Amino acid sequence: MTEDNHWTLLRDWLLRDWWSPIEACHIFALLIRTEKNGVYGSRAILSEHRQHPDSDLTKKLKVRAEDYFKIWQASKHEPNNDEYYRSSISKEFFTKEYCVKWAQKKSINIPWLDWAIERKFINLEALRTDNQINTKVTASNESYETARNRLVLIALMAKMLRDKKLKPHLPFDNQALLGDYIENNFKEKYPQKGLSASKIKKILAQANNVLEKTNDDC
Repeated sequence: MTEDNHWTLLRDWLLRDWWSPIEACHIFALLIRTEKNGVYGSRAILSEHRQHPDSDLTKKLKVRAEDYFKIWQASKHEPNNDEYYRSSISKEFFTKEYCVKWAQKKSINIPWLDWAIERKFINLEALRTDNQINTKVTASNESYETARNRLVLIALMAKMLRDKKLKPHLPFDNQALLGDYIENNFKEKYPQKGLSASKIKKILAQANNVLEKTNDDC
C-alpha cells in the first residue's frame, strides 16, 4: 500500500481549514468523527484498524482520543484572532495548524505530519506566535490584512510625528497609551480592524521583539 493510500481518509480532513477540539483529538488518535442521524461515532483512519472495528485496538484508540481531549481542556489556549472562531456558545474551532502545534507541544506523536507538510495540506509557518516572528518573512508571504495593518500603523505614526498639534502629547508614557490614542483618534477615519488598541499593542510588541533580537545578533 502506498503512503498516499495509507492516509486516504485523513485527506478530506486535511482539506478543511478548521477543526473543533474534539475532531482534532480524534485525528491525533488516528480516528475521525462520524455522524449519522444525529448520533456521533468514530472511524479508524488506517485500514488495518478498521478490519476489526470492535477489537481492543479500536477501543484503545477511542480511549486515547478521550484522553487527548481531557488534556486539551486542561491546557492554556491563546490563539491569535485568525487561528480561532466560535460559531455558537458551545462550538469553537481552531485552525488545523494550531491544533498540530498544540499536539507537538504535548509530545503527541503525529505519524502523518511529514506527509501532510510535503503535500502542503499543513503549513506550520502560518502558526507563528507574536514572540516568534520570522524576520525573513516578507509582506508578500504574510496575509494581506496583516501586512496592510502594519503599513497603516507606520503611516499614522509618521503622520503623528509631523503633526505640530501633537507635540504637547509627546512622548507617550508607554505603548499602551499610544495604542489607546491611535484607536480613539483615528479609528473612525480609518475603520480597519488593525487600528484597534489591542491590535496595535500586538504589532508594537512584535516590533519590540524583532528590535531586541536584532540588537542581540549584532
